[in-house]
Amino acid sequence: DAAAHRGALAAGGRTIAVAATGLAQVYPPEHKDLSTQIEQSGAVVSESRLDQEPVAGLFPQRNRIISGLSLGVIIVEATRNSGAIHTARHAMEQGREVMAVPGRVDSLASEGCHDLIRDGAALVRHVDDVLQALGPLPQPLQRTQTETVHTPRELTLNPQERHVLNLIGQEPKPIDQVLQEADLETPRVLATLTVLEMKRLIRRLPGGFLIRSTH
Repeated sequence: DAAAHRGALAAGGRTIAVAATGLAQVYPPEHKDLSTQIEQSGAVVSESRLDQEPVAGLFPQRNRIISGLSLGVIIVEATRNSGAIHTARHAMEQGREVMAVPGRVDSLASEGCHDLIRDGAALVRHVDDVLQALGPLPQPLQRTQTETVHTPRELTLNPQERHVLNLIGQEPKPIDQVLQEADLETPRVLATLTVLEMKRLIRRLPGGFLIRSTH
């Protein structure tokens, strides 16, 4: 858990920690500095009273909040009765996307992941699998005045791909107009359009038109 929070902070993102204890308690105590960093770049939340001490039963109970706050959950390693599996089950009940990383067939730490994949969880090999599973965002994200993100797949685009994609909207647009507005060499634009189409971010329509795909 701490590694996930630190990774989000290191990438300049925001992260939310759901505590099983009260907010006056940091558990484990050695994560006090991390808790402070999370407060500055996100939030630390709890449904327990302010001075609640750590109690074993509260940890699996709070997992339903973790999954409820998420678009999806990724289980990297889990035994069959671990807290991570409880989180995955909550996510299924809440209609969230459940993903799992496969491991060695003889590893107890991977049994829970293999069970989830058998039961329909998305298999995760790399980040593209996660972006594909999450699908479109509930609401478009306005990153800048000229850039709106509709699906997590767009976050992996390089500057040229992002530039060309931003020229294509929800209304059909002639490909010749895109070539003109891109202000790049025609072969580069055509190659970029092919990449965007392969990533299912745009669609070609009859008559030489392009349209942005949001699903």
